[in-house]
Parts: sequence; structure tokens; C-alpha cells
Amino acid sequence: MSTRVLFICTGNLCRSPTAEVLLRHAAANAGLAIETRSAGIHAPKGHPADQKAARVLAERGLSLAHHTATQVSSDDLEWADRVFCMEVRHLRYLERRLPEGPRCELLGPLAGFMELADPHGAWWLRPYRQSLQRIERAVERLLEQLQDD
Repeated sequence: MSTRVLFICTGNLCRSPTAEVLLRHAAANAGLAIETRSAGIHAPKGHPADQKAARVLAERGLSLAHHTATQVSSDDLEWADRVFCMEVRHLRYLERRLPEGPRCELLGPLAGFMELADPHGAWWLRPYRQSLQRIERAVERLLEQLQDD
């Protein structure tokens, strides 16, 4: 049986799809049965991933080419065993609108941060690379947790 992990951010354009791809890749390399999804609390449905987020992830040999933004739904929450949000406001949104879902957690504390800041809209790549590094750290710790389960 596989573990199902859902990542939530605002637009499902940068952070949550990055986390989804990173965990899927790391789990496959570790031989773990982990399914991943991502969604946003205010996603522009059908939009492709942020180009700069895709570019910095491509520097790691990974792709967001087939990603399209998805709005989080109660079906997503029912599907997931674990739900990770990038910011406290994402947790609050889910508590208000989808109270029956699984317990949600912040991803940032796994990397030593309360929240993982949104680089979307930055003019340069540095915020995107910093976001990617923090998400990578958090996903590494999450993978360690999942291996121990």
C-alpha cells in the first residue's frame, strides 16, 4: 500500500508542484510507494507552472512541463494520507472551507522554517532557487519520516 501526500500552496504554480515532483522523484529513487499530488487554495485552473520555477527545477534535471494548476478540493483531501501546506494561511483556509479533511501540517518546519515563502512574480531567479533549496530540505526530511513509517 502506498502513502498519499498532498502539497498545498496558493496558486499551485511554484511551491506545491515543486514539492510534488521532488517527493515523487526521491520516493522512486528510494523504492518507496508514495503517490503525490499538489493543489492551490486560489489556483488559476489549467495554468502551466511558473516558468522560473520550472527553470530552477530543470537545473536539478526535473520537469514541471506537464503540470497544470489545480484548485484544492474535498476529494483531494479525502485522497491524501498526509497534507502539507506552505503557509499558515493555507491551513486556515482548509480549516474554514474543508473541515472534514485530514489533519494538515506545515512543510516549512521540516526545513527549519515556519513557512515557505512564495517566489511567484519575482523578477530574478534567486528567490526561486532559495525556495527550491528549502523545499528540497523539507522533502528530504519528509522522505526520512515516510521511510521510518
